Amino acid sequence: MYDTFKPARPVGLMDFVRAAKSCITEITPQELNAKLDAKEDFVLIDVREAAEFEHGHIGGAHLVPRGIIEAAADTSYPKHYPPLSGARDQQIVLYCATSGRSAM
Repeated sequence: MYDTFKPARPVGLMDFVRAAKSCITEITPQELNAKLDAKEDFVLIDVREAAEFEHGHIGGAHLVPRGIIEAAADTSYPKHYPPLSGARDQQIVLYCATSGRSAM
């Protein structure tokens, strides 16, 4: 048996981003700064690519590019990333350049 999906109009990247954003809570840069200043307990993940991260990133952020985040978070995956996969009981804040990748 196969399932099919026929959208009312072509589905594009921004449709996926909008759907993802409907399932998350976004915070402003000022709210993130307040969390950092207060030394709140959360994991900060930069989902950009390595070259972007090397060009500049928020102090204390972990680099986990969007393309591998599911594997990195999966404890059953041999190459999982413990700071992320071990944070299941912590708040996780993700960021990127424009909020699209981090929402996804």
